[in-house]
Amino acid sequence: LPFLKKEALEAAVYTATLMGIQNIQVVTTEKSLQGKLKEHECERLQRIIIAAAEQSKQFVLPIIEQPIPLVKALESLCSSSIKLYADPTGESLHRLLTRESNQTSIVICIGPEGDMTAIEKELLQEAGFQFCRLTPSILKSEHALMVFAGIVRSTLH
Repeated sequence: LPFLKKEALEAAVYTATLMGIQNIQVVTTEKSLQGKLKEHECERLQRIIIAAAEQSKQFVLPIIEQPIPLVKALESLCSSSIKLYADPTGESLHRLLTRESNQTSIVICIGPEGDMTAIEKELLQEAGFQFCRLTPSILKSEHALMVFAGIVRSTLH
């Protein structure tokens, strides 16, 4: 998840929890915010996670990680996971998930407002990410996460 502005990040974390996402790695990109989450921001996000978990009856709270550069996040990925990046030029997400339905670990990546740079997209492809289309329109990052996680969850569960 890109490092977003406060309200967008809070909405994305709430949605991620509702959808059963287990680990939220915040990344910095050329077009996203830079920096670290302050202690009070981490505490607020933790309260948001708890509220979303209570509302959705999720019994496992996701772990939210401090922002790291995209390159570092890509280096730490498990090679056996299916890796998906939301991009309007990609393949149909539903079709891709139907083909990959036996996977138990899925990594989804959402770009920042204004999208990833061409170099960042090349890095994603080199790391094994498959580009997939969510909708025919361009979505804000937090809305893309909502659609992406919802489709993944409804297709595989």
